[in-house]
Amino acid sequence: MGLRPKTARRFALIAGLLIVVIIGGLAVLTVPRWQRGRQIESFKREGLAAHEAGRHHEAVPLLGRHMRAVGEENTAPEVLLGLARSRAELEARRDNHITIAITRYRAYLRLVPDDITARRELLGLLVRAERWGEAKDLAERINPQDPDAPAPADLQPIRDELAARINLDPADPRAETLRGMLLGAQPPAFEDVWESYEYFLRVVRDVDRAEAIADAYLDGFPDELGAGAIRAIQPVLSDPSDPQSRLVPRPTAEIVIDLSALFDLDDDVQTPGSVQIFDKNLAWVVAGYFDRIGRANLGAEILSQSLNGADKFKNMNALARRLFWSGQNEALFALGTGEDSRSLMSDTIGYQALAALETGDTERAGELERELEAISYNYKAQAWSGMLLAKKAYDAGDLPAARAAINEAVERHEDEPTFRLLLGDVQNALGFTNEAKTAGEQASISAGSTPWSPPVVRRISA
Repeated sequence: MGLRPKTARRFALIAGLLIVVIIGGLAVLTVPRWQRGRQIESFKREGLAAHEAGRHHEAVPLLGRHMRAVGEENTAPEVLLGLARSRAELEARRDNHITIAITRYRAYLRLVPDDITARRELLGLLVRAERWGEAKDLAERINPQDPDAPAPADLQPIRDELAARINLDPADPRAETLRGMLLGAQPPAFEDVWESYEYFLRVVRDVDRAEAIADAYLDGFPDELGAGAIRAIQPVLSDPSDPQSRLVPRPTAEIVIDLSALFDLDDDVQTPGSVQIFDKNLAWVVAGYFDRIGRANLGAEILSQSLNGADKFKNMNALARRLFWSGQNEALFALGTGEDSRSLMSDTIGYQALAALETGDTERAGELERELEAISYNYKAQAWSGMLLAKKAYDAGDLPAARAAINEAVERHEDEPTFRLLLGDVQNALGFTNEAKTAGEQASISAGSTPWSPPVVRRISA
């Protein structure tokens, strides 16, 4: 017997409601999961795009979120590699970024063990972290054993292996083979010639071997800028007629004349010479020599001629400090104009802002402070923002606020001597004489060989 129409309608309504409830329940369970899946995939897609574009401050958090969401064991190799490379580029205080990047490289290489490029990159990070034993073990697996004519791509890993070995054991027998590989390049890199020359001259005290390395470079590649620099700086025999006589430094005035001619120096950093220096090690060796003899002006000019090569931002930041200390504000303000990678110029921007504050150019200072805030993902930029806050508080007489701000800045960027200098000023104003002296001493240590007088003046006044 069929159902009455009214009953049938009731059953149909109930069935419809059940279907709606079931569909709704399924939607509640599946839609968020689907949306979450899309979000996780977008982390990966956008993170890899940011990595490829060099926006490492965006890539690291995006790829990190993706990895945490799916678990490291389920993370795709390209994500691990992108995360490793971006993390290595995104500086953190006390080199924590290097430690994290090493972990990511190791995770990637467990999945793709034959990626020789990634293994070489990992080797370089292990050396930077001074993990010599691990670096040596990895280098033994990837570097050529044949000492004849290494490929250009092998040279940096060979340098890394040499550094690891001589730090573990200066008498390591393979070190000589590795040096031979590096010095056999055509032409050898200046850094390899100089490292070997200085090693045998200063560390081993084997003057004959050091002279042989320098002479081979000078004879084989006389037109190289590095050869000219070594020729100028290299000690000479005390008695040119006696090959057994002791080596003595050349007269400083002669070295300055020769280096100035070689690099077209004229004591004016605002009009650098025509010689462009693309070898970062050459620039630092020559600038360091000028520092040691008290000619920081010429060292600054050398750095100004090396802003188109490797490590140009490192050189620019070092130059900014020199220009600030010497009061060459116009040259300082001109640094980095038009550069796209401003995030790599935190120290330069910080010194520009500090110079603007000290000269009363509040508009320029404000613009530069906002630029630092825009790159606050860089720990040095964060520190400079705190430094500028401390400087304003100090100038306004708010010493407790100045002390709190500069202490935090020093904690973030502990190698910056100008921070410690302001810390000493604040401590001195508060009557903490011993702390002020200590801050001034630490500022001088951080400054290295670069000549500067402010810390000395402040220690005496303290």
